[in-house]
Amino acid sequence: MAPARHAAFLEDANQRIRTHRACLRILSRSSTARAVLGITADWLLIAASILLSEQFPTWWGYALAVLVISSRMNALSLDWLHEAQHGNLFMGKVLYALFDCFYGYPIFLARKLGLEEHLAHHASYLTEAEGVPLSGYDYYYIDERRWSSRSYRVWIWLVRPLLGYATGIFLRNTLFYLRQDARESCKIAAFWIVVCGLLAWAQALPLLWWYWLLPLMLVHPLFLFWVDLMQHFNTHHSPSRDVRGPLLRLLFTPHGRTAYHNLHHLLPRIPWFNLRRASALCVDEARIDRAGSFLELSLQVTSARVAW
Repeated sequence: MAPARHAAFLEDANQRIRTHRACLRILSRSSTARAVLGITADWLLIAASILLSEQFPTWWGYALAVLVISSRMNALSLDWLHEAQHGNLFMGKVLYALFDCFYGYPIFLARKLGLEEHLAHHASYLTEAEGVPLSGYDYYYIDERRWSSRSYRVWIWLVRPLLGYATGIFLRNTLFYLRQDARESCKIAAFWIVVCGLLAWAQALPLLWWYWLLPLMLVHPLFLFWVDLMQHFNTHHSPSRDVRGPLLRLLFTPHGRTAYHNLHHLLPRIPWFNLRRASALCVDEARIDRAGSFLELSLQVTSARVAW
C-alpha cells in the first residue's frame, strides 16, 4: 500500500498504463544491438580518456579523464548492470553471462550479485515509503533526531561523503556482495588475474591504478552515494525522484535511468532507450518530484521538511 501523499500520482499512472497497454508492450522489447553498441561506446570513451590524458599530461587533463571514467563506471553499474538484472539488455540469456566481464567484473560485481536484494526493493519500494524515510537508510547511520539541523544535513549530504565515508560504504558493500556467491566471486577474481597479468606483460600496471582503481575507490562511490539518496529519499509527490539535469544525467546515470526513475519503478521491463517515450505516456510531470540541477537536488534531499 502506498502512502497517501503518493496516491494521486499512482492512481493517475496506473490509469495511463491501462490506457496505453498495447504501446507499452512494444516499448518493452529489448535490443541486443543497442546494448552491444552502448556498452562498446562507453569502453571506447574510457580508452579515449586515458589516451588523451597520457598524450597531454596535465593535472586538469587527468582530473577530466577521471571524471569521465567515473561517469562510465556509473554507466556500467547503474545502467548496464542494472538493465541486465531486469533482463532488458539482450534477446537471449547466453549473452548475459558473456557480458558480465564488460559491465560487472570490472567494478567487482556481477549480474547475480545483489539481484535478489534489488528485485525485493522493486517489490517493496511503495511499502518502504510508508515509514520514516530515514529508517530505509539505516546503513548510512543518519540520526533522525538531528535532521532538523541544517549543518547536520549538509554534513550528511556533502561533507561526510567527500571525506571518504562513501568510499568506506562502497568497500563494505562490495565485500558483502562478493561473499554472497563464491562461484561469481571466483569468476571476478579470475577476470582480474587475467587483466593484471596482461597489463603487467605490457608494462602498463600503473595505468590500472591511476585510471581505474583510484577512481573506482574515490569518485565512483561518491556518485553512488548521491544517486542512492536522490532516488527515493525525502520525496513528497511521487515515490521516486526524476533527476533530469544534463550534467547530473551525464555524471550519474548517462543512459537515463534516474531521469525517468518513476517510470522505471512502474514498469521495470521498459529498456533504457524507451524510458523517455514510456514516461511521456504514463507519468504526469506535474505529479512527480523532479530536480534539474545539483543545487536543486541538494535542496530537495536536505529539506528539513522530511516526508515522513
